[in-house]
Amino acid sequence: MNYIIMIEFILNSISIAAFTLRLLMMQESIDIKIFLITVCCTQIVYLFLIAWHANELKVQSVMISDALFESEWYEKSTSAKKTIAIIMTRSQKPLTIFVGPFFPMTIDTAIAVRNVL
Repeated sequence: MNYIIMIEFILNSISIAAFTLRLLMMQESIDIKIFLITVCCTQIVYLFLIAWHANELKVQSVMISDALFESEWYEKSTSAKKTIAIIMTRSQKPLTIFVGPFFPMTIDTAIAVRNVL
């Protein structure tokens, strides 16, 4: 999955850069400029949607531990308490989707790409 996200991230970033460069370099009609702006904005929104979902996965995975702690775990059987403790310990480390082996995909990543442009 990491490499699929990496390919998607790279292609989307190249697409945004190419449309922005063509928009800045061209001297054509206003209709084509509006089209290029629309396509570029759509690509940026798409990148933010991917980043938002990846960020939401990270946030929600940490909240699992809090939800288990707020449940009535103390009234469960001993084996259930042990299972809940294992799940709570595991959920302390957030689940993250990485862009290949490089960096996690978060909202900050999408903002960094937007700031480069």
